Amino acid sequence: MATNTNSWAESVPELLSLKKTCEILKCHPNTLRQWDKNGLLKAVRFGKRKDRRYRREDILKILKSHLHETPAVNNQYGLDFFEREAETAIERISRLQLITAALSRAVSMKDIADIILTQGLSACGSCCGLIAFINEEAGTLEISQYAGFAKREMNKIKKLPLIHTLPITDAARVGDPIFIETLEESKVRYPHSLPFNERVPHESCAVIPMVTNHKVLGVLGFYFEATQQFRRNDISFLLALTRQCAQALDRARLFESEQTARSRAELLEAQFRNVLETMHDGFVSLDTEWNVTYINSQAEKLLQTTYQDIAGKPIRKAYPPHEYREYYEKAEETMKTGTTHVYEAYVPIIKKWFDIRIYPTQDGIATLFQDISERKMLKQKLQDREKELKKLRRRR
Repeated sequence: MATNTNSWAESVPELLSLKKTCEILKCHPNTLRQWDKNGLLKAVRFGKRKDRRYRREDILKILKSHLHETPAVNNQYGLDFFEREAETAIERISRLQLITAALSRAVSMKDIADIILTQGLSACGSCCGLIAFINEEAGTLEISQYAGFAKREMNKIKKLPLIHTLPITDAARVGDPIFIETLEESKVRYPHSLPFNERVPHESCAVIPMVTNHKVLGVLGFYFEATQQFRRNDISFLLALTRQCAQALDRARLFESEQTARSRAELLEAQFRNVLETMHDGFVSLDTEWNVTYINSQAEKLLQTTYQDIAGKPIRKAYPPHEYREYYEKAEETMKTGTTHVYEAYVPIIKKWFDIRIYPTQDGIATLFQDISERKMLKQKLQDREKELKKLRRRR
Protein backbone atom coordinates (compact mmCIF):
# COMPACT_ATOMS: atom_id res chain seq x y z
CA MET A 1 0.00 0.00 0.00
CA ALA A 2 1.61 3.21 -1.15
CA THR A 3 1.69 6.09 1.32
CA ASN A 4 2.91 9.63 0.73
CA THR A 5 5.48 10.39 3.45
CA ASN A 6 6.88 13.66 2.17
CA SER A 7 5.00 15.75 4.71
CA TRP A 8 4.81 13.36 7.64
CA ALA A 9 7.28 15.34 9.77
CA GLU A 10 5.01 18.37 9.64
CA SER A 11 1.82 16.48 10.52
CA VAL A 12 3.00 13.92 13.09
CA PRO A 13 3.05 14.96 16.77
CA GLU A 14 6.47 15.52 18.31
CA LEU A 15 5.57 13.19 21.19
CA LEU A 16 4.13 9.69 20.91
CA SER A 17 2.45 7.56 23.56
CA LEU A 18 3.88 4.35 25.01
CA LYS A 19 1.45 2.26 22.95
CA LYS A 20 2.23 3.99 19.66
CA THR A 21 5.96 3.79 20.28
CA CYS A 22 5.65 0.04 20.94
CA GLU A 23 3.84 -0.36 17.64
CA ILE A 24 6.60 1.45 15.73
CA LEU A 25 9.51 -0.30 17.45
CA LYS A 26 7.66 -3.62 17.68
CA CYS A 27 8.59 -4.18 21.30
CA HIS A 28 6.87 -4.84 24.64
CA PRO A 29 6.00 -1.90 26.95
CA ASN A 30 8.29 -3.37 29.62
CA THR A 31 11.17 -3.12 27.15
CA LEU A 32 10.53 0.61 26.73
CA ARG A 33 10.37 1.07 30.50
CA GLN A 34 13.72 -0.73 30.84
CA TRP A 35 15.25 1.43 28.09
CA ASP A 36 14.02 4.49 29.95
CA LYS A 37 15.78 3.35 33.12
CA ASN A 38 18.98 2.55 31.21
CA GLY A 39 18.93 5.88 29.38
CA LEU A 40 18.67 4.21 25.97
CA LEU A 41 15.32 5.84 25.14
CA LYS A 42 14.35 8.46 27.70
CA ALA A 43 10.66 9.17 28.21
CA VAL A 44 9.10 12.54 28.88
CA ARG A 45 6.66 12.45 31.80
CA PHE A 46 3.27 14.21 31.81
CA GLY A 47 0.48 14.82 34.30
CA LYS A 48 -0.17 13.52 37.78
CA ARG A 49 0.11 9.92 36.61
CA LYS A 50 3.51 10.63 35.03
CA ASP A 51 2.46 9.08 31.71
CA ARG A 52 5.35 8.33 29.37
CA ARG A 53 5.72 10.12 26.03
CA TYR A 54 8.55 9.55 23.53
CA ARG A 55 10.14 12.04 21.15
CA ARG A 56 9.86 11.27 17.46
CA GLU A 57 13.53 11.97 16.73
CA ASP A 58 14.60 9.64 19.60
CA ILE A 59 12.55 6.83 18.09
CA LEU A 60 14.22 7.26 14.70
CA LYS A 61 17.65 7.25 16.39
CA ILE A 62 16.83 3.91 18.02
CA LEU A 63 15.81 2.48 14.66
CA LYS A 64 19.00 3.69 12.99
CA SER A 65 21.28 2.45 15.76
CA HIS A 66 19.56 -0.93 15.72
CA LEU A 67 20.09 -1.19 11.95
CA HIS A 68 23.82 -0.37 12.28
CA GLU A 69 24.21 -3.10 14.89
CA THR A 70 22.46 -5.69 12.66
CA PRO A 71 24.76 -7.06 9.90
CA ALA A 72 21.87 -8.31 7.76
CA VAL A 73 20.63 -4.79 7.18
CA ASN A 74 23.79 -2.79 7.79
CA ASN A 75 23.67 -0.94 4.49
CA GLN A 76 22.20 2.26 3.14
CA TYR A 77 19.33 0.43 1.44
CA GLY A 78 18.37 -1.19 4.73
CA LEU A 79 18.58 2.11 6.54
CA ASP A 80 16.45 3.85 3.95
CA PHE A 81 13.89 1.06 3.88
CA PHE A 82 13.38 0.82 7.63
CA GLU A 83 13.45 4.57 8.03
CA ARG A 84 10.69 4.83 5.45
CA GLU A 85 8.80 2.11 7.28
CA ALA A 86 9.06 4.04 10.53
CA GLU A 87 7.99 7.26 8.85
CA THR A 88 5.06 5.49 7.20
CA ALA A 89 3.97 3.97 10.51
CA ILE A 90 4.12 7.35 12.26
CA GLU A 91 2.25 9.04 9.44
CA ARG A 92 -0.48 6.40 9.55
CA ILE A 93 -0.86 6.87 13.26
CA SER A 94 -1.22 10.60 12.70
CA ARG A 95 -3.73 10.10 9.87
CA LEU A 96 -5.71 7.67 12.00
CA GLN A 97 -5.79 10.19 14.86
CA LEU A 98 -7.06 12.90 12.50
CA ILE A 99 -9.74 10.58 11.11
CA THR A 100 -10.76 9.50 14.60
CA ALA A 101 -11.09 13.14 15.65
CA ALA A 102 -13.21 13.89 12.58
CA LEU A 103 -15.41 10.86 13.24
CA SER A 104 -15.94 11.94 16.85
CA ARG A 105 -17.43 15.21 15.61
CA ALA A 106 -19.68 13.60 13.00
CA VAL A 107 -23.29 13.09 14.07
CA SER A 108 -24.91 11.59 10.97
CA MET A 109 -24.17 8.36 9.15
CA LYS A 110 -23.69 10.32 5.93
CA ASP A 111 -21.04 12.52 7.53
CA ILE A 112 -19.19 9.45 8.79
CA ALA A 113 -19.33 7.78 5.39
CA ASP A 114 -18.00 10.94 3.75
CA ILE A 115 -15.03 11.03 6.14
CA ILE A 116 -14.16 7.38 5.53
CA LEU A 117 -14.58 7.64 1.76
CA THR A 118 -12.36 10.71 1.54
CA GLN A 119 -9.78 10.75 4.34
CA GLY A 120 -9.85 6.99 4.86
CA LEU A 121 -9.30 6.07 1.23
CA SER A 122 -6.55 8.66 0.91
CA ALA A 123 -4.78 7.37 4.03
CA CYS A 124 -4.57 3.80 2.74
CA GLY A 125 -3.91 4.67 -0.90
CA SER A 126 -7.16 3.18 -2.16
CA CYS A 127 -8.70 4.44 -5.41
CA CYS A 128 -12.26 3.35 -4.65
CA GLY A 129 -14.30 2.38 -1.63
CA LEU A 130 -17.75 1.50 -0.43
CA ILE A 131 -19.79 1.13 2.75
CA ALA A 132 -22.51 -1.51 2.85
CA PHE A 133 -24.95 -2.49 5.60
CA ILE A 134 -26.69 -5.76 6.34
CA ASN A 135 -30.48 -5.82 6.03
CA GLU A 136 -31.34 -8.80 8.20
CA GLU A 137 -35.03 -8.86 7.31
CA ALA A 138 -34.38 -8.91 3.56
CA GLY A 139 -31.25 -11.06 3.85
CA THR A 140 -29.28 -8.61 1.73
CA LEU A 141 -26.16 -6.48 1.85
CA GLU A 142 -27.03 -2.95 0.74
CA ILE A 143 -24.38 -0.54 -0.52
CA SER A 144 -25.08 2.74 1.26
CA GLN A 145 -22.35 5.02 -0.09
CA TYR A 146 -19.36 4.71 -2.37
CA ALA A 147 -16.56 6.70 -3.97
CA GLY A 148 -14.57 6.23 -7.15
CA PHE A 149 -17.10 3.99 -8.90
CA ALA A 150 -19.40 4.70 -11.83
CA LYS A 151 -22.88 5.52 -10.54
CA ARG A 152 -24.60 3.63 -13.36
CA GLU A 153 -22.72 0.43 -12.56
CA MET A 154 -23.16 0.73 -8.81
CA ASN A 155 -26.93 1.17 -9.16
CA LYS A 156 -27.04 -2.35 -10.62
CA ILE A 157 -25.50 -3.91 -7.50
CA LYS A 158 -26.91 -1.69 -4.73
CA LYS A 159 -28.51 -4.75 -3.07
CA LEU A 160 -26.75 -8.11 -2.99
CA PRO A 161 -28.17 -11.31 -1.45
CA LEU A 162 -25.99 -12.36 1.47
CA ILE A 163 -25.86 -15.90 0.10
CA HIS A 164 -23.89 -14.69 -2.94
CA THR A 165 -20.24 -15.73 -2.99
CA LEU A 166 -18.43 -12.42 -3.20
CA PRO A 167 -15.73 -10.88 -0.98
CA ILE A 168 -18.13 -8.26 0.42
CA THR A 169 -20.96 -10.73 1.09
CA ASP A 170 -18.61 -13.34 2.58
CA ALA A 171 -17.04 -10.78 4.90
CA ALA A 172 -20.48 -9.56 6.01
CA ARG A 173 -21.90 -13.06 6.45
CA VAL A 174 -18.92 -14.68 8.20
CA GLY A 175 -17.59 -11.60 10.00
CA ASP A 176 -13.95 -12.09 8.95
CA PRO A 177 -11.83 -9.67 6.86
CA ILE A 178 -10.92 -10.70 3.33
CA PHE A 179 -7.74 -9.56 1.55
CA ILE A 180 -7.18 -10.28 -2.14
CA GLU A 181 -3.81 -9.16 -3.47
CA THR A 182 -4.11 -9.95 -7.19
CA LEU A 183 -6.79 -10.32 -9.84
CA GLU A 184 -5.64 -13.92 -10.40
CA GLU A 185 -6.25 -14.70 -6.73
CA SER A 186 -9.73 -13.21 -7.05
CA LYS A 187 -10.52 -15.43 -10.04
CA VAL A 188 -9.39 -18.53 -8.15
CA ARG A 189 -11.14 -17.76 -4.86
CA TYR A 190 -14.24 -16.16 -6.37
CA PRO A 191 -14.74 -17.57 -9.88
CA HIS A 192 -18.33 -16.30 -9.98
CA SER A 193 -17.40 -12.71 -9.10
CA LEU A 194 -16.43 -11.68 -12.65
CA PRO A 195 -19.63 -9.63 -13.28
CA PHE A 196 -19.04 -7.78 -9.99
CA ASN A 197 -15.37 -7.20 -10.82
CA GLU A 198 -16.34 -5.74 -14.19
CA ARG A 199 -18.66 -3.26 -12.51
CA VAL A 200 -16.13 -2.58 -9.76
CA PRO A 201 -12.80 -2.67 -11.64
CA HIS A 202 -9.77 -3.30 -9.41
CA GLU A 203 -6.62 -5.40 -9.05
CA SER A 204 -6.69 -5.84 -5.27
CA CYS A 205 -9.20 -5.37 -2.49
CA ALA A 206 -9.59 -5.47 1.26
CA VAL A 207 -13.06 -5.99 2.72
CA ILE A 208 -13.38 -5.51 6.47
CA PRO A 209 -16.55 -6.26 8.50
CA MET A 210 -17.76 -3.44 10.75
CA VAL A 211 -18.43 -5.03 14.13
CA THR A 212 -19.87 -3.46 17.30
CA ASN A 213 -21.00 -5.35 20.39
CA HIS A 214 -20.18 -8.65 18.63
CA LYS A 215 -22.61 -7.84 15.84
CA VAL A 216 -21.70 -7.26 12.18
CA LEU A 217 -23.29 -4.03 10.94
CA GLY A 218 -21.89 -4.28 7.43
CA VAL A 219 -18.57 -3.97 5.62
CA LEU A 220 -16.00 -1.44 4.44
CA GLY A 221 -14.53 -2.19 1.04
CA PHE A 222 -11.17 -0.78 -0.11
CA TYR A 223 -10.24 -1.29 -3.77
CA PHE A 224 -6.85 -0.69 -5.40
CA GLU A 225 -5.88 -0.08 -9.02
CA ALA A 226 -2.55 -1.93 -8.67
CA THR A 227 -1.60 -5.26 -7.18
CA GLN A 228 -1.06 -4.96 -3.43
CA GLN A 229 0.90 -6.89 -0.84
CA PHE A 230 -1.02 -6.56 2.41
CA ARG A 231 1.63 -6.62 5.10
CA ARG A 232 0.95 -6.82 8.81
CA ASN A 233 1.12 -3.04 9.26
CA ASP A 234 -1.24 -2.51 6.33
CA ILE A 235 -3.76 -4.95 7.77
CA SER A 236 -3.49 -3.43 11.25
CA PHE A 237 -4.15 0.04 9.84
CA LEU A 238 -7.21 -1.08 7.84
CA LEU A 239 -8.62 -2.96 10.83
CA ALA A 240 -8.12 0.07 13.10
CA LEU A 241 -9.71 2.38 10.53
CA THR A 242 -12.73 0.08 10.15
CA ARG A 243 -13.06 -0.28 13.91
CA GLN A 244 -13.20 3.50 14.33
CA CYS A 245 -15.76 3.72 11.53
CA ALA A 246 -17.95 1.01 13.10
CA GLN A 247 -17.90 2.73 16.49
CA ALA A 248 -18.78 6.08 14.92
CA LEU A 249 -21.62 4.53 12.89
CA ASP A 250 -22.96 2.83 15.99
CA ARG A 251 -22.97 6.19 17.82
CA ALA A 252 -24.66 7.83 14.83
CA ARG A 253 -27.33 5.15 14.69
CA LEU A 254 -28.00 5.58 18.38
CA PHE A 255 -28.11 9.36 17.96
CA GLU A 256 -30.50 9.11 15.02
CA SER A 257 -32.69 6.67 16.98
CA GLU A 258 -32.78 9.10 19.90
CA GLN A 259 -33.60 11.96 17.54
CA THR A 260 -36.42 9.94 16.00
CA ALA A 261 -37.77 8.97 19.42
CA ARG A 262 -37.52 12.59 20.59
CA SER A 263 -39.31 13.84 17.48
CA ARG A 264 -42.04 11.25 17.96
CA ALA A 265 -42.39 12.20 21.63
CA GLU A 266 -42.61 15.88 20.69
CA LEU A 267 -45.25 15.08 18.06
CA LEU A 268 -47.28 13.05 20.55
CA GLU A 269 -46.96 15.83 23.11
CA ALA A 270 -48.10 18.40 20.55
CA GLN A 271 -51.07 16.20 19.62
CA PHE A 272 -51.91 15.71 23.28
CA ARG A 273 -51.72 19.43 23.96
CA ASN A 274 -53.91 20.08 20.95
CA VAL A 275 -56.51 17.75 22.45
CA LEU A 276 -56.24 19.52 25.79
CA GLU A 277 -56.62 22.93 24.17
CA THR A 278 -59.74 21.96 22.23
CA MET A 279 -61.56 20.16 25.06
CA HIS A 280 -64.33 21.84 27.05
CA ASP A 281 -62.91 20.73 30.40
CA GLY A 282 -60.30 22.67 32.30
CA PHE A 283 -57.03 20.81 32.75
CA VAL A 284 -54.22 21.46 35.24
CA SER A 285 -51.21 19.19 35.86
CA LEU A 286 -49.00 19.39 38.95
CA ASP A 287 -45.62 17.83 39.69
CA THR A 288 -44.74 16.17 42.99
CA GLU A 289 -43.62 19.56 44.36
CA TRP A 290 -47.09 20.99 43.67
CA ASN A 291 -45.83 23.23 40.88
CA VAL A 292 -48.11 23.84 37.91
CA THR A 293 -46.62 22.13 34.84
CA TYR A 294 -49.49 22.77 32.43
CA ILE A 295 -52.80 24.58 32.28
CA ASN A 296 -55.03 24.66 29.21
CA SER A 297 -56.94 27.64 27.85
CA GLN A 298 -60.28 26.44 29.27
CA ALA A 299 -58.75 26.24 32.75
CA GLU A 300 -57.41 29.77 32.30
CA LYS A 301 -60.97 30.99 31.68
CA LEU A 302 -62.54 29.02 34.51
CA LEU A 303 -59.88 29.92 37.07
CA GLN A 304 -59.55 33.48 35.79
CA THR A 305 -55.77 33.28 35.31
CA THR A 306 -53.19 32.90 32.54
CA TYR A 307 -50.55 30.30 31.74
CA GLN A 308 -47.77 32.87 32.18
CA ASP A 309 -49.03 33.81 35.64
CA ILE A 310 -49.23 30.30 37.04
CA ALA A 311 -47.02 27.89 35.07
CA GLY A 312 -43.97 26.65 36.97
CA LYS A 313 -45.21 28.17 40.24
CA PRO A 314 -46.59 26.49 43.39
CA ILE A 315 -50.36 26.20 43.05
CA ARG A 316 -50.82 26.81 46.77
CA LYS A 317 -49.64 30.41 46.35
CA ALA A 318 -52.22 31.16 43.67
CA TYR A 319 -54.99 29.16 45.35
CA PRO A 320 -54.48 29.02 49.15
CA PRO A 321 -55.38 25.70 50.84
CA HIS A 322 -57.73 27.32 53.37
CA GLU A 323 -59.93 28.50 50.50
CA TYR A 324 -59.82 25.17 48.64
CA ARG A 325 -59.58 22.76 51.57
CA GLU A 326 -61.59 19.91 50.05
CA TYR A 327 -59.60 19.93 46.82
CA TYR A 328 -56.22 19.84 48.58
CA GLU A 329 -57.30 17.04 50.91
CA LYS A 330 -58.30 14.85 47.98
CA ALA A 331 -55.32 15.93 45.84
CA GLU A 332 -52.87 15.03 48.62
CA GLU A 333 -54.44 11.59 48.93
CA THR A 334 -54.13 11.11 45.17
CA MET A 335 -50.50 12.24 45.29
CA LYS A 336 -49.67 9.81 48.12
CA THR A 337 -51.76 6.75 47.28
CA GLY A 338 -52.68 7.10 43.60
CA THR A 339 -56.39 7.16 44.43
CA THR A 340 -58.69 8.76 41.85
CA HIS A 341 -61.28 11.24 43.12
CA VAL A 342 -64.46 12.40 41.39
CA TYR A 343 -66.67 14.92 43.17
CA GLU A 344 -68.62 18.16 42.86
CA ALA A 345 -67.75 21.32 44.75
CA TYR A 346 -68.82 24.94 45.00
CA VAL A 347 -66.02 27.53 44.93
CA PRO A 348 -67.24 30.66 46.76
CA ILE A 349 -64.41 32.90 45.53
CA ILE A 350 -65.38 32.59 41.88
CA LYS A 351 -69.00 31.65 42.69
CA LYS A 352 -69.14 28.57 40.52
CA TRP A 353 -69.92 24.87 40.81
CA PHE A 354 -67.40 22.41 39.36
CA ASP A 355 -67.36 18.73 38.51
CA ILE A 356 -63.80 17.78 39.56
CA ARG A 357 -61.75 14.67 38.73
CA ILE A 358 -58.27 14.13 40.16
CA TYR A 359 -56.02 11.47 38.63
CA PRO A 360 -52.50 10.27 39.48
CA THR A 361 -49.82 10.71 36.81
CA GLN A 362 -46.22 9.59 36.44
CA ASP A 363 -44.95 13.04 37.47
CA GLY A 364 -47.63 14.07 39.99
CA ILE A 365 -51.37 14.56 39.50
CA ALA A 366 -53.76 15.90 36.86
CA THR A 367 -57.04 17.67 37.51
CA LEU A 368 -59.93 17.86 35.06
CA PHE A 369 -62.81 20.14 35.97
CA GLN A 370 -65.95 21.40 34.29
CA ASP A 371 -68.18 24.33 35.10
CA ILE A 372 -71.55 22.85 36.07
CA SER A 373 -73.01 26.05 37.55
CA GLU A 374 -75.73 26.23 34.90
CA ARG A 375 -76.67 22.62 35.43
CA LYS A 376 -76.79 23.17 39.17
CA MET A 377 -78.91 26.28 38.67
CA LEU A 378 -81.39 24.37 36.50
CA LYS A 379 -81.47 21.57 39.02
CA GLN A 380 -82.14 24.04 41.82
CA LYS A 381 -84.94 25.64 39.78
CA LEU A 382 -86.52 22.24 39.19
CA GLN A 383 -86.33 21.47 42.90
CA ASP A 384 -87.89 24.85 43.73
CA ARG A 385 -90.62 24.21 41.15
CA GLU A 386 -91.39 20.81 42.67
CA LYS A 387 -91.69 22.38 46.10
CA GLU A 388 -94.16 24.95 44.78
CA LEU A 389 -96.22 22.24 43.11
CA LYS A 390 -96.32 20.24 46.33
CA LYS A 391 -97.58 23.30 48.22
CA LEU A 392 -100.31 23.83 45.66
CA ARG A 393 -101.44 20.22 45.93
CA ARG A 394 -101.69 20.51 49.71
CA ARG A 395 -103.86 23.62 49.47
CA ARG A 396 -106.34 21.75 47.23
